[in-house]
Parts: sequence; C-alpha cells; structure tokens
Amino acid sequence: EFKDIITIYYSTLLDQSFTTVEIQFQRIAQSLEAYHRQKHPEDTKMSDVEYDAMIEDMKSKLKDNTNEIRFIESLKVMGNSRNLEHRLSKLVEKCPLVFVDVKSEKPVFTRNIVATRNYYAHGIEALKERAVTNTTELVYLINDMMTLMESLFLLEL
Repeated sequence: EFKDIITIYYSTLLDQSFTTVEIQFQRIAQSLEAYHRQKHPEDTKMSDVEYDAMIEDMKSKLKDNTNEIRFIESLKVMGNSRNLEHRLSKLVEKCPLVFVDVKSEKPVFTRNIVATRNYYAHGIEALKERAVTNTTELVYLINDMMTLMESLFLLEL
C-alpha cells in the first residue's frame, strides 16, 4: 500500500552519505506528507460535493473572464487539501510517544518542518528567518522526523 513512500524514505536513508542534509530533510518531509495524504484521503477541508459547488459558483460569477477561470481551475486540484502543518499535527497525534512532552513539542516540531520545507523548496530569502538552517539543528529535526516516520510504519504492521 505504501510502496512508493517506503521507497522514497528508505532510499533517503541509504543515500545519506551521498546527499546533503537539506535534501534528506526534503525527502523525509515529502514522505511524511505523502503518507498522511495516502492514509487519510478523506481528510479535506470540506466534502467534495461542497467544494465542487463552491468552485462552480466562483466560476459562474466570473462569467467570461477566462484568465480568472483558468486560475481557479489550476488551483482546484489541491485547493481542498489540508496543509502540511495540519497533516504533521495529525501524524504526531497518532504517535505521541515519539516526543517527551507532545503538548509543547508538537507545535514547534510542525512549525519547524513547515518553515524549513518552504524555505528549501522555494529558496525565498524572506523564508529563511523561520527555517531551521543550522546543520546540527537540522540533523536533530531529521532524526525526529525519522522517528515519527518509522513509528507510523510500525503502526501499519
């Protein structure tokens, strides 16, 4: 069921000596997000019926403005999806024992992953301030992410 996710995750571990910690971080964050997306496809902001009706209503109000209609269509695929912070929060709730004090650590953990992923994915200098860029801190964050990922895999067994 999770073959692609497992492949990405464990190939990251096998490639550790050949990749940077930033790439390792990105791939593990991708694995966590993909796992949640695949495990919980129903976890959306609203029902598909409500969402489709909202999109059609927005498009009908635009009449013949093809540029705006095309823009709405381009966002439609992912617009009803939960964001990474929500997905990580739900995964931590499934494995709270990964953390010493889940109540205080979960918000920091999820915020650090989201900010760091956004910075490394987009390379926008303004995002760097909130991201974890110190190599030692990034390695610790990766280790926490790995512990969560492997705990989730163990739950599947």
